[in-house]
Amino acid sequence: MANEKQFRARTRIVATRGVAEYRATIPALVDRDDVVLEVGCECRRPVGPGPANAVQ
Repeated sequence: MANEKQFRARTRIVATRGVAEYRATIPALVDRDDVVLEVGCECRRPVGPGPANAVQ
């Protein structure tokens, strides 16, 4: 029998503004085993997807 937890996604969506906030978010929220899809915008041009470790 199905329950409400069975179909809950573990996906987290995080939005940041600016490079400093973006870079500060990575070590605070991303673990080595996580799978990350980065989608961003710089100067109104779409950027991404890219690997989670692209920004150092």
